[in-house]
Amino acid sequence: MKALVFVLALCSLAFFAKAQSKWEVRAGYGLASAQEIVDGLADMTTSLGSLGTARSSTDLSYGPILVGVNYFPMPKLSVGLQYSNTKMNNDITLESGGMSNYENLYHVIMARSDYYYSTGFVQVYSGLGAGVSFSKSSPTKQTTGSESKSTDFAYQVNAIGARVGRTIGVFGELGFGYNGVLNLGISAKF
Repeated sequence: MKALVFVLALCSLAFFAKAQSKWEVRAGYGLASAQEIVDGLADMTTSLGSLGTARSSTDLSYGPILVGVNYFPMPKLSVGLQYSNTKMNNDITLESGGMSNYENLYHVIMARSDYYYSTGFVQVYSGLGAGVSFSKSSPTKQTTGSESKSTDFAYQVNAIGARVGRTIGVFGELGFGYNGVLNLGISAKF
């Protein structure tokens, strides 16, 4: 009887240990997001389009800062939600001496799915994300102007990602989109 209870207890532990790896919570930071790249191109266009009478520069305050949760319906497939936040400052300087300053804030919510090529201590994966970006551009105290808001399609293509660790791990992803060309972070599976 004791052996049966012991075997049942071990089976229960194995079941719960397996069930614990169905969820992943992650947090990270992205570099070179699509928003940063587009704002950089807009800076060049402003300078070129005005024939040098206006200069525009964008400074990244932070972001994208990423948080998300993934669910694993199968060992090699995850689906989840991810939120990111990016803040940038734009300065437009006119040759005549005028200046405008704007703060741009992006809130991005995306559904994502990743396919895992390996599921051991080192996990290698690729994935896609799609969702919505809520952006707001506000004039700073020195600038007169109106606030503008927009809602845009947001995306992320991760060509290759790697996570190292079983329960607690670190990850890195190379791709393109609203989360950046390079994402680095930490995650926990339970």
